[in-house]
Amino acid sequence: MGNKIQIRRGVHVDLPILDTGELGFETDTGQLYIGNGGSNVLIGGTSVTHVPVTLTSGADGVLALSEQQIGLDVQAANTVLAGPTSGAAAEPTFRALTSDDIPTLDHGAKLSGLGDDDHTQYLLATGARTGASSQAQTFINGIIGPSWRPASDSATALQLQNAAGTAVLNVDTINSRLGIGTTGPGAKLDIVPSSSSDVVLRTQSLQSTAPLGSELVSNGDFASSSAWTWGAGWTHDATNLEADHTTGNTAALTQNISVTNGTTYQVEIQIKNRTAGSVTLDIGGVYIYDYGAVSSLSSNTTYKRSLVANTTGTVALTITPSSDFNGSIDNVSVKEITGVSQPNMIGLDSSGSTFLEVRGSNSLGNLGIG
Repeated sequence: MGNKIQIRRGVHVDLPILDTGELGFETDTGQLYIGNGGSNVLIGGTSVTHVPVTLTSGADGVLALSEQQIGLDVQAANTVLAGPTSGAAAEPTFRALTSDDIPTLDHGAKLSGLGDDDHTQYLLATGARTGASSQAQTFINGIIGPSWRPASDSATALQLQNAAGTAVLNVDTINSRLGIGTTGPGAKLDIVPSSSSDVVLRTQSLQSTAPLGSELVSNGDFASSSAWTWGAGWTHDATNLEADHTTGNTAALTQNISVTNGTTYQVEIQIKNRTAGSVTLDIGGVYIYDYGAVSSLSSNTTYKRSLVANTTGTVALTITPSSDFNGSIDNVSVKEITGVSQPNMIGLDSSGSTFLEVRGSNSLGNLGIG
C-alpha cells in the first residue's frame, strides 16, 4: 500500500493558528486553510459558510434569522427596544414606550413642539427680549396659575404695563400695596387718575333692591273686579282697568291677605287721575307712610313703602279714601322682603364688624348710608 498524507483537521472553533505552510481543514465548514505563521489564510475563495445558527428563546422575540441574514422582528408602533423601566438590569426587549423612558430635562434644555395638555406648565422668564421679531410673547389661552412671585421683594416687584412700557398697575410687595396709575402707592389701594375726566372709582350693585317673595295680592292690577270688596263710592273701571272713587264717601276698598308677625313686606300702590283728596293703606292696622308720620297719600305717583306685620294669619288690606278723594288707584302689590339689597360699599372696624354700608337705587331715588 502507498503512503497516505494526512493534514490537521477539526471543527472551525478548534482550528489553531497554523505554522507557515501548514494546512488545516475544517470538517464542519469544508474550508481549507494554510498558515503563514501569523494567521490562517483561506484557500480557494473568500465566501465563508458556517454551522447553522439558531436563536435562543429570548433573542427570538427580537431578532429574525433568514439564512445568513439577521434582522429585527416587525414590531407595533410606539415600541422601543429597551431594558426594564425599573428594578434590576435585564436583557432588552421590545415593549411599549412609557413615561419612564423619557428623561427629565433641565429648565435650560432645548424644547420644541410643545402644545397644550392637561399638565401644569411653568413659565420661567427673566430680562428683556430684543430683536425685531421677538419683542412680545403671546399666550393664546392665557397664563393660568395659583400665584406670581418675583425673584425679590421691591416697591415695583410686579407691574402690568401698556404697549409703550408705562406701568398701569404696580404691586409693591414690600409694603403689600397696589397702585393703579402710580408706581409708588402710598396706601393699600392707591388710584391716581391719568386726567381730570377719569372716574377714579366706580362700583355697581347687581341687586339694588331687596329680593322679594311671591305676590300676596290677588288681582292687584284690577283686570277685573274680583277678589276685592268694594265700599260705597268705589267702582271698577273695566276700560282703564283701575279702581275709581268719587267724592262723598270714606268706605274702604279691601281684600284679605295672609301675613306673618314680624315679617317685613314691600307695599306698592299707584294713585292716578287724582284731582283732590287722599287715601291711606294699612295691613291689619299697620300703615305705610308718605313721609315721617304722614300716612295720607295724595300724589299721582307710585308709592313703594315697607311695613312690618304685627300679627300672623289672615288680615285685611285696607285702602281708605278721604271724603274728598277724587281719583283712581291701580297696581296694588304686597310681597315679603326675603333678603337685603347688595351694598355698593361696606366698611369694617378693627374687629371686623360692619360700621358702614352704602346702598342705593337710581330708579327708586334712594340712597342709604348706615
